This record gives sequence, C-alpha cells and structure tokens, in this order.
Amino acid sequence: MAGKKGMKGGGGARAGSGPKARRLQLPKGASQELNILLLHRRALTGNQELQAIDVVVQLIHEKWLEYDTVIQEATEDNPCTSF
Repeated sequence: MAGKKGMKGGGGARAGSGPKARRLQLPKGASQELNILLLHRRALTGNQELQAIDVVVQLIHEKWLEYDTVIQEATEDNPCTSF
C-alpha cells in the first residue's frame, strides 16, 4: 500500500481538498516592508506571538472594509447598479 498507514487505496487527499496555501513569494522590498509592519504591530500590541500571516490577514480585512464601504455608497447613490 502506497498511501498513509491505515488508509485504503493510498494516494492521500484529493487535490484541492485541503486548506488554501499560505505561502506568498514576495519581492524583497515587500518582504522587508511586511517585516517592518509585523515588528510595529508586535510593539503596539505587545503580542510577540503575532505572525506575518496575521498582519496580512488584518491588512486584507481593512482593505475589504474600505472596498465594501465604497460599494455600499455607490449602490445607495444608484440602486440599479449591480457589481
């Protein structure tokens, strides 16, 4: 049997069935900027366990809220608009 111990048929999980990949290949400058943001947030929060992924998730959420506000305002101004 080629799969994991105790699994029938082997081969492991189907492609795409697991969690999304969390690895980003950032340019050197962006990586340095992210590290600076990480160190700054750690200093502000006192949370030394904070990871780069946490900063990225927070930044994405902040931008999402900004985007959502723009969309909400646009649909209030023109209710027939669909995005």
